[in-house]
Amino acid sequence: MNDDQIQQYIRACALSLGLPADTPRVLRVAAHFKRIDAMAQALDQVDCPVELEMPEIYCPKRVSE
Repeated sequence: MNDDQIQQYIRACALSLGLPADTPRVLRVAAHFKRIDAMAQALDQVDCPVELEMPEIYCPKRVSE
């Protein structure tokens, strides 16, 4: 995504959630978005087989009766 597309995406998400989407706020969120995207791309390059990092299984606690 280029900068304009990222800002449009952020504005659309903010609108759908009823959040403010003024330009300074959108630019701050876009900066964080780009940083997270860079981290995700770096992690995508790591060769990590499933056996090395098993997913945590969700086990809710039982409610005492």
